[in-house]
Amino acid sequence: MPQRLTSYLLLQVLLCCAVFVSDVVQAETTTTLQNTQSHCNTQFVPEYLLAPVRDGKSTTTIEGVDVTADRALVEKGKTYRFEGNVQLRQDNQILNAKEADYYQDEDQVHARGSIQFYTGKQVIIGEKARVNLETDEAVIEQPEFWLLESHLRGEAESVDISGQNTMSLKDVEFTSCDKGNEDWVLRASELTLNHEKNEGIAYHARIEFMNVPFIYLPYLSFPLKGRKTGFLVPSFGDSTTSGYELNVPYYINIAPNRDATISPKYLEKRGLQYIAEYRYLHENSAGEMNIEFLPDDDLELDDRFYGSYEHQGKPAENWTTDVVYTYVSDANYFDDFSNNLTTSSLTHIERHLDVNYQATIGSVKSKVQYFQTVDDTIPETSRPYQRRPQFQFALNPVEIGNGVETSANAEYVNFYRSVGTKAIRTDLVPQVAWPYRVSAGFVQPTLKFRHTRYDLNDQHPAFESKTSRTIPQFSLDSGLFFERNVFKTEEGYIQTLEPRLYYLYVPFRNQDNLIVDPNGNSMTFDSSLPQFSFAELFRDNRFSGADRIGDANQLSASVTSRFLSDSGDELLSASIGQILYFEDREVTLPNGSVQTSKQSDVAAELVASWKQRLDAKASVLWDEEISKVYRGSLQFRYQHDRDKIAHLSYRYERKAIKQADISALWRLNPQWKAVWRWYYSFLDNKKMENVIGFEYESCCWAIRLVQRDYISDFEVGDETRNKSLWLQLELKGMASVGKKVDKAFETGRFTD
Repeated sequence: MPQRLTSYLLLQVLLCCAVFVSDVVQAETTTTLQNTQSHCNTQFVPEYLLAPVRDGKSTTTIEGVDVTADRALVEKGKTYRFEGNVQLRQDNQILNAKEADYYQDEDQVHARGSIQFYTGKQVIIGEKARVNLETDEAVIEQPEFWLLESHLRGEAESVDISGQNTMSLKDVEFTSCDKGNEDWVLRASELTLNHEKNEGIAYHARIEFMNVPFIYLPYLSFPLKGRKTGFLVPSFGDSTTSGYELNVPYYINIAPNRDATISPKYLEKRGLQYIAEYRYLHENSAGEMNIEFLPDDDLELDDRFYGSYEHQGKPAENWTTDVVYTYVSDANYFDDFSNNLTTSSLTHIERHLDVNYQATIGSVKSKVQYFQTVDDTIPETSRPYQRRPQFQFALNPVEIGNGVETSANAEYVNFYRSVGTKAIRTDLVPQVAWPYRVSAGFVQPTLKFRHTRYDLNDQHPAFESKTSRTIPQFSLDSGLFFERNVFKTEEGYIQTLEPRLYYLYVPFRNQDNLIVDPNGNSMTFDSSLPQFSFAELFRDNRFSGADRIGDANQLSASVTSRFLSDSGDELLSASIGQILYFEDREVTLPNGSVQTSKQSDVAAELVASWKQRLDAKASVLWDEEISKVYRGSLQFRYQHDRDKIAHLSYRYERKAIKQADISALWRLNPQWKAVWRWYYSFLDNKKMENVIGFEYESCCWAIRLVQRDYISDFEVGDETRNKSLWLQLELKGMASVGKKVDKAFETGRFTD
């Protein structure tokens, strides 16, 4: 039998036997009365049932049960009759009635008229009740009931109660809707509720929505509160890359701090994929493991696999650990199964183990770092180096007298790759500073000595295997603070003016042959040239990493103005600055060129949060040579409340990037909510992503519709577009049917 047909038949068996075995259970949340009734004005439990205590004229105790009533009569010696405001109380259980008879021989109470039965978990009303005081069993005829923890109510032919934790109902119908508004109803021939096991079981259940039956379930299991092991309602979807999708998750509630989900996922064009997730949360650690396996992909004709493990821990005081391990079977996996452009364009996947120690005197960081190269076409000599291991030491500033402070940083790292030059690098950076700080400003001269040593392997034989470099670095940082009161109102504001000068001198050291590859070419292990921004004005090395220390004879000048409230909150900050170069920058990366410009681009930043609900940020690089903006970005975020959020961002880089991203999550009225995103590249004249969705939410159900058009893989001259339409129907307290699109209406961002 063909593999795809076998997968399809297996899926049908799952659907028929177990798909709808349980309610949708979110592993992180518990349904409460408040969040399920966010748009309801009516009261879930009728008000007249909220005061169960009655004051009778006479009180007696029978078999440990307190009985109060207006009148108490004794008939035939062993039969008691109670009339008027009858109430039986035992522990946290209360039974109210108009009349009640107690039969001492059978140890039973027969109650009649306006029956009201209360526990901490449910309220039941009816016309007749039989209660066995010895066994704590009760039968109530023609009951109405309210389950307080799961926010469900309904009616039944009869209810049998066994103790405080178990009840069984015959010919029952229930819903989470308010009385008189039964938009959805579940009818069952039998319903058992076990609070001790946190489980509700219904037999021969039929779910109706708007009086239209649409699901028959021979067996249905759902939690009464919080989480419970069982099948979750499946998700349905459609994608261009895989066709129709059906995901059937099985949730395992291992312990309060551990759970797992196993999800067979049917992909129309590819076959049956198996997905598993395991999570744990302890007092000092947390982690998550994910596995995805698609045997014999019908499109790729090969097995597809993805696995990841993440762990964060605090094994002891001042110690932290971080573990990340990821593996993917092939270069196209993220293109085929990820709906995120950033993820699908990955060429390398990082794996690392970090162990860190932080104390008052300083810190120690250790790392073991590997990479999986996803794109096999990348040659070995162009792949990133492994760190096996890396140690970083930092000594916090210590005053040694007369205000002079000393501190130090050090690093030991072993760079390894299967081919090419390998090395152990030791980098020592002691420094001395003499800071002078007052309220009106500061001056801080700093002197560093940076010594770097390499023990090289497999380099070109004409070059030394042991090389080193020692460079002094001198900087003088200074700034002034001016302030004044402005906008003299009841609140009051303070404006500051903060000019800053930063002089840096680093002598030139030829570093071209510090590290060479087997062919004799200059190379680096981890150095690069970061994008220039306002923050780069005050760095003492224009390169990242320790393989290149840039020569410098330069002065950075900037001015910042801030507006502060009386409480010290920063409302607005505007900064502008530039570097003046007194000499050419001769140290370059391999195949780089000497920088001869006399000044840097002008860098400016603006950050505003003047209004409580509005945040804005802008950054600009102005190229003086061409008198044009070289790079810039603009971001706005408006949040009126959790249901009214708008984002706007714009990115620009000359001849490289010109993109706008606008998104909004907006509640139109108490029932309707909309989500929208428009992400566009003007340079490519391409719509990167477009999302529009609507949600209608009532007291007891919600429906969500989202249409999405996005690029799942983008390359110059080529693209892979994916269009999808997702529909989700949520019956509150019971089930969600369709693709999971909840997060789009929580964050304004849609991701599968």
